[in-house]
Amino acid sequence: MPQTCLIIPCYNEAERLDTAAFEDFISSEKDFALCFVDDGSTDNTVERIETLQLKNPAKVFLLKLKKNSGKAEAVRTGVEQMNLKNQFDYLGYFDADLSTPLRTAKEFVQILELKKSTVIIYGSRMPQQDAVISKNYLRHLAGRCFSFVINYYFHIDLYDTQCGAKLFRKEIVPPVFEKEFVSRWLFDIEIILRLRKKYSGVEMINEVPLKQWINKKGSKIKLGDLFELPAEMRKIKSVERI
Repeated sequence: MPQTCLIIPCYNEAERLDTAAFEDFISSEKDFALCFVDDGSTDNTVERIETLQLKNPAKVFLLKLKKNSGKAEAVRTGVEQMNLKNQFDYLGYFDADLSTPLRTAKEFVQILELKKSTVIIYGSRMPQQDAVISKNYLRHLAGRCFSFVINYYFHIDLYDTQCGAKLFRKEIVPPVFEKEFVSRWLFDIEIILRLRKKYSGVEMINEVPLKQWINKKGSKIKLGDLFELPAEMRKIKSVERI
């Protein structure tokens, strides 16, 4: 069976980190491992992860960044370090608050096993019949406006680029994750742009509607951050030379 490692970026997640859910998942899923990347937390996030790691030393890894560098660098560091172990066929990243249930990663693995032309899966909070997608209305409205702008500006035809649930083949790590990302938060877009340079084919990215996504309190992205998006977008476009 293919081996999979999920990167979990963490910054001051002590109150939101459901260690029981993580422990249940890796106890029941022998083909999965977890790598928590602490992004310079100032609370007791590290201590909570270390407790989980002591119970599952073979399947729980912990990387600690000395200073807060943003989600992009936390994910990139985790992906690179886990890929160097040369024991995982698939890698991915899920948000620490588990707004997307961990079981979703199993569904993503099954899709990658079946669709060989797909190199990465983007989880999508796309409304679907029987799906449980719980969002704050204002955040949902802002998200839809953001997606429209992103798709227009970067010529991306995806419903949701920013959902924190991704899974990909280990082969894309060198061309996509070796170089630091320009943006602390919009790196999901940079991933797409870097993939375009390496691969071709309409099925390169598979956007998969989630069966469940629950909005959790305590998001690190604030409404005021939206005002910084135009500058971030211009910076990405300049560096990636689209």
